[in-house]
Amino acid sequence: MRISYLITFLLLLSSGLKAQYNIADLDLDKDLSVWYDRENSPTNHELLEGAFVSIQTRSPLSHQFFEENQWAVGSITYNGTEFDNIYLLYDIADDLLFVRNVNISNAANQSILINQALIDDFEIHGSKFENFRDTGIDEVSPGLYQIIEKGTSASMVAKRLKTTKVVDDGFDRGIFYYVKSQYFLITNDNFVKFKNKGTFFKAFPNYKNDIKVFIKNEGLSIKKDSDSDLSTLVHYCNTLIK
Repeated sequence: MRISYLITFLLLLSSGLKAQYNIADLDLDKDLSVWYDRENSPTNHELLEGAFVSIQTRSPLSHQFFEENQWAVGSITYNGTEFDNIYLLYDIADDLLFVRNVNISNAANQSILINQALIDDFEIHGSKFENFRDTGIDEVSPGLYQIIEKGTSASMVAKRLKTTKVVDDGFDRGIFYYVKSQYFLITNDNFVKFKNKGTFFKAFPNYKNDIKVFIKNEGLSIKKDSDSDLSTLVHYCNTLIK
């Protein structure tokens, strides 16, 4: 009975956080403080460190977020540590990733702006983003890029952006967000702005004919927003370059 009271007391110490604990490996014959300290280690709560912010949707016509205007379960590698089943929200208009602290009961106070520089990569809505801290050229800013295809010799990434325009057509009035994506081919750790299939010919001049034949045989559409076909071609290029 005394042990049960002690467990209850330890859990109540963190009742303000409403944390969930894994008691599968809890040994009641050993020091419970060791188990409690492990469950409340700084590593487990590292993602909760940041600035609490109030996120506002800026327009009734559209929103500034990636895919959906709501939290989505995803995963993130942050400062070298992987976290799964984390609620994320990615503002692509301002290029900011937010984490939801579900331990706070008031939904208005759950949004945390984490240290963006410590983000290694994250996955949300089935898309993976990576933090490129060095693009190799001054014209392309470091930041979060969606991985279209990643290989040892060639990769394709996209910068997802949202820009605004004012709408006043008699029916709708206000700010409207629309997606504007920039694609980049990465070779030798350097970003090259993707324009069309000619970007591949310039990047791999020794394999120009092979690439032409492959595009024709596979019926690929090598242009922006054709993510699946771009992924297929980049994968093929990686098989050419050993």
